[in-house]
Amino acid sequence: MLGSIEWLAPLQAEARQRIDATHAGQDTWRLDPESWKYTRIADFLPEQGEPNGSVQPTSCDQGRDFRDLQGSAQARCRDTLRSTCHPLADLNLASLDEGLMVHCARGESKRVRLGFGAGYKRLLLNLEAGSALDLLETSGAAHNLVIHVLLNEDATLTHRRLGSGANCSWTLIDAKIDKGAHYDLTGVISGPARERVECRLALSGENAHLSTRHLLLGRARERLDLQLDIDHKAAHSQSRHLIKTLAGDASQVSVRGRMYIAKHCPGADAELNIKSLRVSDQARINAKPELEIYTDDVACAHGTSIAEIDSEQLFYLASRGVALRDARALLLKGFASDCLFSDDEFNRGALERIEALAA
Repeated sequence: MLGSIEWLAPLQAEARQRIDATHAGQDTWRLDPESWKYTRIADFLPEQGEPNGSVQPTSCDQGRDFRDLQGSAQARCRDTLRSTCHPLADLNLASLDEGLMVHCARGESKRVRLGFGAGYKRLLLNLEAGSALDLLETSGAAHNLVIHVLLNEDATLTHRRLGSGANCSWTLIDAKIDKGAHYDLTGVISGPARERVECRLALSGENAHLSTRHLLLGRARERLDLQLDIDHKAAHSQSRHLIKTLAGDASQVSVRGRMYIAKHCPGADAELNIKSLRVSDQARINAKPELEIYTDDVACAHGTSIAEIDSEQLFYLASRGVALRDARALLLKGFASDCLFSDDEFNRGALERIEALAA
């Protein structure tokens, strides 16, 4: 575990109290049963008294350890950690072995690469007004990860995530997007056992912009789960969300996308599309878009579709001399293309997993 930090210790003690209360049978967190319909929280919770297991450090070319935070940076980190209420976030805080803060000063632009190892990790991204951050995040081991995103006025964050490919991983992304800020999030989620990603993204300032693209790749008996909660809390905020799933073998891929338009948010503009492709008869896909609107003068839309590989397209490619496996790979890559990013390193990892799915 992360060594004793004076300002962090009280927060960790509070988290442990909530965990102990839950083991004693109390409903501490009041979980939404709909968001846990296809995934058991017990799959991500260790037994009481179970040790953390193996811990691997995070590789980061920029960032400050929680131990080194002072003054306003320390206060902001403390307040942000205290505001997050979630069972796995409490487990993360109580068992934390590493915490990092990446800060962009006013008007600053930077690129950051992060490679998360195994363990309980916490990341705070704090972008001051007018700053810009290009973040590439990868992980190759099981983890419990919480990412806090604070985008101040006119800040821009481009965030690319390549999922762990590790057993039993869970991630929470909690974001606040202020006036005129832009958040562009692209993520690839894959097994090999269980992976759950929760995104709680709030557009808190006028003319805030949010764009998310997620690609879920299920193989074997993997269980993948994406929960997307979008809160429009300000006028003229705009969000666009595209989720694509590829489910092969006996995998189960579950997606729930919820868009909420609060009162007094005229001009809000939100759109959610969930598109799924079953690659195997044994695969299961659960997709549920939700929309709640509590104001007038908005433009909102959502939809979902589930299909299978087009046999006529396969036949056409075969008639042109393309082998069956290569034809399947071409069609799957074409389906996933608008959830990929214009970055060779990011695409390489995603395309390798699509190739495996086509086998």
